[in-house]
Amino acid sequence: MLEINPLTSFPGSIVIIAPHMDDETLACGGLISRLPHKDQVHIIYATDGMKSPAPVMPGDSNLPELGEIRINESTAAMQVLGIPAGNLHFLRLPEARLARNLSILRDSLRQLISQIRPDFIFIPFRFDRHPDH
Repeated sequence: MLEINPLTSFPGSIVIIAPHMDDETLACGGLISRLPHKDQVHIIYATDGMKSPAPVMPGDSNLPELGEIRINESTAAMQVLGIPAGNLHFLRLPEARLARNLSILRDSLRQLISQIRPDFIFIPFRFDRHPDH
């Protein structure tokens, strides 16, 4: 089994691009927990969190405050892992509609990445079948 040592494999600053709140933890939670310099980790969340979980019954709808609830949950989870709240960037683009907002997403990512100037960028697996990934 190949073991990656975060101290030597990823020195410097890191950006994790998460289409949805929870993708950062599902994809990189183990890595984040082992990184020594949490202040150098930034997470960019693309969507607003308004579609997950999907309504169960036809005609059912999500709470109007669902996006804010999910932002608060992600902020709390990253606090547990040691990531400063100021390193969390929420773009709030419509969930399940990233393909329709690619120019805004691209411009926002370009701007944040040029500000942060990370040494490493982590993104979702390119063959993931979710349309927002």
